[in-house]
Amino acid sequence: HEPPRGMTAIPISYHDVGVDYFRVMAMPILRGRAFAPADGPDAPRVAVVNESFSRRYWPAGDAVGQTITVDGTPHVIVGVARDVRMRSLGAEPVPFLFRSAEQRRATGGELL
Repeated sequence: HEPPRGMTAIPISYHDVGVDYFRVMAMPILRGRAFAPADGPDAPRVAVVNESFSRRYWPAGDAVGQTITVDGTPHVIVGVARDVRMRSLGAEPVPFLFRSAEQRRATGGELL
């Protein structure tokens, strides 16, 4: 996918989350899997996307197994989570990406 004219990347909202995030937030994984303890600092980078993200960028297919680049680092999408309202109860779900907090800590990045 190409970024919008005048931009070098596609702007996507994301959070860095732990292995229990989807269970604690009661956000079911619809395809693939959630993060696991094995997705640690030395493992290949992984991501989970929501349904809106999957539909927008792979409308005729499945996001699981696809590779995306986030902050210059390739991530393999390992799961698709059910859409939830991330910003407010009245807002429609938007494409959203989740990264493994354990992997983010390894790169010295900030956590939410």
